[in-house]
Amino acid sequence: MLKTLSGVVVLVSLMLGCGVEDAPRAIERRIINGKTCLGDEMPSSLAILIDAKIELGALGSFPIRAVLCTGTLIAPDVVLTAAHCAFPDLLTGGIGKITGARYYISFTPDLVALASADPTQKLPDLPADAVEVGVTLPHPKFDPKG
Repeated sequence: MLKTLSGVVVLVSLMLGCGVEDAPRAIERRIINGKTCLGDEMPSSLAILIDAKIELGALGSFPIRAVLCTGTLIAPDVVLTAAHCAFPDLLTGGIGKITGARYYISFTPDLVALASADPTQKLPDLPADAVEVGVTLPHPKFDPKG
């Protein structure tokens, strides 16, 4: 499906707060291009992957390639995800800095190799269907500092 994209994949973040009264209901059927289809025909749930370097001060730095978040395809080239997913430094718990981050999306259902990667070993390859994210648009009201 994504191999037919002619443009840039855009990662859009969404900020949700507690106490949302009108939560969206589950959609029983998908309509894509005017046609009802099943989830396995046109999947919309995906993984957001990161390929970067983590710098830990005196401990040094090392490359990482991991599952960062999940997202939902809301247009052929737009992914919606949680606001914190656009801020990879939140991964370090405040003890490090992420540099050179490149994001990818993948519909591959089994990403155990990336989820359990050992940074002291060779990094696992990205899935064959991985597509690089061209633009990230963090929610303007999200404050990663709290």
